Amino acid sequence: MNDMTIPDQTPTTVRTEMWLTLARAFQAPTSPALAGALLNLLADDLADFSVEAGFPAAEELTALRDAAKRIGSATALLIQFSRLFLSPPMPAHLNIGVYLDGAVNGPALDAMEVWRARYGIAQRETVLGLPDQLPVQLEFIAYLASHDDEEALSEYVSSFLAPALPRLVAALDEAGFADTFYRALLAYTQQSIAPLTQHATQDVRAERRKHRHDINIGVWRHCDQCNKPYAREKEIQIMTKALTEAGLPADHLAVCPDCRSPAHGGLPQPAK
Repeated sequence: MNDMTIPDQTPTTVRTEMWLTLARAFQAPTSPALAGALLNLLADDLADFSVEAGFPAAEELTALRDAAKRIGSATALLIQFSRLFLSPPMPAHLNIGVYLDGAVNGPALDAMEVWRARYGIAQRETVLGLPDQLPVQLEFIAYLASHDDEEALSEYVSSFLAPALPRLVAALDEAGFADTFYRALLAYTQQSIAPLTQHATQDVRAERRKHRHDINIGVWRHCDQCNKPYAREKEIQIMTKALTEAGLPADHLAVCPDCRSPAHGGLPQPAK
């Protein structure tokens, strides 16, 4: 899905394979082969992963197996996925930024992109959707695990996945989908990351939440005149593109609202 190179042999091969498997499992099961593997093979593979990685998941695996039996067919699995995550009014989102910021394309998404840029990872143009999608997130933590950087892995998971997944699960529960295949899969995913977050203190978690909204991490546009941050860079880029395609000027977006002159139609104030 992304330009990531996973080493063949590392001390964290089990977790790498586990999270890559989960990443694939949270993609739309449009292929009958994928759907069949999810329904018939996935639970056994995840059981092996949980034993080797050393975390309990018996309850989650039982729920996953029971849900797979109730679904029964590849078509029914695709229908469930679409109903939960694709077709309005969908009860839940696989864009985890929604559960961090309360909206799509918020500051958490920018913070995730800063992390990815730190490792030289860019999403290919052929990949649709935003990089806060759960499959992409699972691929990224698999990448971190493959590099045996436990500190970075723990920080990333505690900053993004750990606070978002319980809210995603709660959304499904509140909408009456507590016994679905994907709800059980999410519960297993929560268990898989729990060892990385169990030692995080409340102060550390608060600091990580603050970091997601930090205006100094390179995702905010600063005013050309007063140098104050006034909007996220992504929002300015989107507005600039929309105005340009409509044949309208976009120069005023270079400065903050306080430095724009109403007398000049919202354009930057003349230099004094």
